[in-house]
Amino acid sequence: MTWAGRSVLAYFTRREQAEQARRALRHEGFETVQLDRIGRYGGGSSPVLHNALTGDGDSLADMTAGADTGGGDAGPLLAADPAASGLADGLSAEQDVLPGMEHPAWLVTVVTGEDRVNRAVQILEDAGGVV
Repeated sequence: MTWAGRSVLAYFTRREQAEQARRALRHEGFETVQLDRIGRYGGGSSPVLHNALTGDGDSLADMTAGADTGGGDAGPLLAADPAASGLADGLSAEQDVLPGMEHPAWLVTVVTGEDRVNRAVQILEDAGGVV
């Protein structure tokens, strides 16, 4: 089997940086560029902020992490996260994060030919991504 291209993935902490990288890649002529929000346990961001004092909250994960689990299995994982307790004081070495990054939440994926991989990596790194 012959592969038609290579995938390059870069993680970003800020959406603005990820969007800048996507624009730069498209400007350079890369056709297959995708920007996604990623989370530790799945589920997306809740579109509505809930107030615990009024009882307007669907779950602990919704109130502490702003996560909309959609009734899936991610709720208990989010509620068990150290951030849900209010006592989280930063990232520890045991947590599943990239060195030097706080909560990588954005992923830019580029599919390109072997001859343009280095240029794609350069653009992603220049925008602040970790490849």
